Amino acid sequence: MPAESTLLLATLFVIAAAAGWAFARYSDNKQSQADTAQLSADYYRGLNYLLNQKPDEALEVFMRMTELDDEAIETHLLLGSLFRRRGEVDRAIRIHQGLIARPDLTGLQRDQALYALGEDYLKAGLFDRAEELYEQLAESETHSVEALEGLVNIYEQEREWMRAIEARQRLEKLLTPDGRNVIPHYYCELALEALKRKEFTEARQYLKKARTGRHRTARGAMMRGDIARELGDCELALKLYERTLQQDPELLSEILPRAHGCFTNSEEDSTGRFSKLVTAWIARNGAIRDELAYASIVNGLAGVPIIDEAVLEYVRDSEALAALFSAVVADEKIEDAGAIQRIHKALHRIAKRSSRYRCRDCGFSGAKLYWQCPSCKSWDTIRPIGHFRFESLLHPGVVTG
Repeated sequence: MPAESTLLLATLFVIAAAAGWAFARYSDNKQSQADTAQLSADYYRGLNYLLNQKPDEALEVFMRMTELDDEAIETHLLLGSLFRRRGEVDRAIRIHQGLIARPDLTGLQRDQALYALGEDYLKAGLFDRAEELYEQLAESETHSVEALEGLVNIYEQEREWMRAIEARQRLEKLLTPDGRNVIPHYYCELALEALKRKEFTEARQYLKKARTGRHRTARGAMMRGDIARELGDCELALKLYERTLQQDPELLSEILPRAHGCFTNSEEDSTGRFSKLVTAWIARNGAIRDELAYASIVNGLAGVPIIDEAVLEYVRDSEALAALFSAVVADEKIEDAGAIQRIHKALHRIAKRSSRYRCRDCGFSGAKLYWQCPSCKSWDTIRPIGHFRFESLLHPGVVTG
């Protein structure tokens, strides 16, 4: 059974329990035998639909029960939330608006209904209405965290980064730090907008704020390196790229082509200088050789001796790859420059067709780096896939074609 259907049935069983409690209370307190009989028949009919996995019919029955017993606050809230998850936002809004209009709600019940209505508006894309309700609840004792999270969600979707920073700062005062650096990404987004306008000074100011306090992100150092390279200061750019790797070694596949770009316009021995830089990286951290080989493959960087050596080791470490390429380049030694170039080109073609990044939270995968996951909306959870089983997709035609 699909996860969505399972969730629907589980929610309906909760509603059934609430409706059963309401029915029992109604039977004790109400005088109308006709109404009581109707509730009894509806309740057992709804249960029968649930047991026979007919959620739509069960939902309609429980909806009729709430119309007969308007005191079942929790049941109304559950039904409204269920309609929202099913995409029937108009029905959810009507239910929650009806609850809020009641004068007999407790403070907690009113806050619950206001928050539920805010979620309805958010789902419907009515951000201004949702924002108004979340602001009302931001100072409440029961829903302040959820309301501030709702505000952050709205401001992220509308790309109102300064307001997102303010809301996130208010939220962090209420939460135990979870180690995630979100606010620096907001400043990086502001810097990115400034860069699009060629406002380099403004962008640098935002990036400076991105590295203050306890919040830091390797993204900020990498962007500062990009600015330095854009302005022709490759020496500073390389220092910032190295700092990026120190903060987050997994970004090697992003840093390698950037560092290489610092040498492409040089009149000096660009390949030799770039090779020295990479050699220095390996000297400081020998464990990055495999990552270096993979990064060069996915970015199509070949012809640099130290990188070609890493790719050759990468192939030799896989018996399947080594045997395949030895057979394909039978007339050459696998160590020959021409053979290495062909191997590199073949693996690059495969890498271009494969997912290079994956979200650690939800598993979303794609061919480019997103700082905010397009699927689960988490920040800084998409990481480069550091290893790929090329041999699972490779065949001789890929090499010789």
